[in-house]
Amino acid sequence: MPRASRTSARSRRIADEEEEAEVESSFNRKNSRSGRSRGQREVSPDEENSGEGQGDEENDAEDDEQLQTFDPSTFKDQPLIPRLAEDKLGGFIQDWLTLDNKIKETFPILNNIAGDVEETREENDKKTINKLEKAVRDLIDAKRELDIHRDVLSALQEQASKQRNLENTEERYEKALKSELNKYRSQTSRQKYANNKQFFKYKESVWIAKSDEAMPPVKGQIPAEDGDDESDDDDVEIGGATHSYICPISLKPFVTPVTSKICGHSYSREALQGYAAQNRQGATCPAHGCNKLISLAVCYNDTELEQRQKVALRRQRQRQKEVAQAEEMEVVE
Repeated sequence: MPRASRTSARSRRIADEEEEAEVESSFNRKNSRSGRSRGQREVSPDEENSGEGQGDEENDAEDDEQLQTFDPSTFKDQPLIPRLAEDKLGGFIQDWLTLDNKIKETFPILNNIAGDVEETREENDKKTINKLEKAVRDLIDAKRELDIHRDVLSALQEQASKQRNLENTEERYEKALKSELNKYRSQTSRQKYANNKQFFKYKESVWIAKSDEAMPPVKGQIPAEDGDDESDDDDVEIGGATHSYICPISLKPFVTPVTSKICGHSYSREALQGYAAQNRQGATCPAHGCNKLISLAVCYNDTELEQRQKVALRRQRQRQKEVAQAEEMEVVE
């Protein structure tokens, strides 16, 4: 790096540190003046050690007086400088991301429960399955609102990095947050969920519990509301597809299935390990028409696929049993 550039960067860093120190110093001076204006006096070490003039009741009374005379004007917002924006806002963003990941972990659990409930419920008993769908919608709403909080903070962080001092940070945050939340909350159910991948997976788990046919588009399964345009042909409707539970490597039913984060195709874990070991220069996905590179490192354990496979196998065995019973009846007759 040229000497002039390094000198310039060092000067900016020193200026930021001096400004931060000045903000802290100003804050401390205000607190000091505020304390003196309330008639506080310093206690000498001898008085403190001897307990002279001190007592629990007196301390409590003094604390109460300080709380009652608290002056918010001494705690005004300070400009947000770039270094603080990176540290403080970055920490808040990470907190929201942690909560977001916790919500993501809940969706597969609800999907598996919904599949089991749908498979065993009576024809007219929809109470439990409806409660589960509401829980999924509530989670989607919560996740979206977490995303909005994180996006607004990220935008503020970017603004602070471009401006030397970002004024009115809290006001900017509250205003942008309110605007984005109102936009989302004003949407209809179709607008919120029809093209949501998590909602699609939930509906699919329920659908395949009792049907071998491809699931119809999710949009058609959500009642229209005021604000929905039935004639809107621009929306991409997410529909289901018939599922194959055969590994494209072993050509046998999945055993501990894993799914690629790159292309979305699934394989048996052990089959993929062997396939990748034989192609150390780079194993391409064996699914028809796919040439993405795959390995166990880019895959995740697909517990939802494993659950769907179990449901499909149970349904297949049930059909075989029913066919066998029907044939026995015919022989008896």
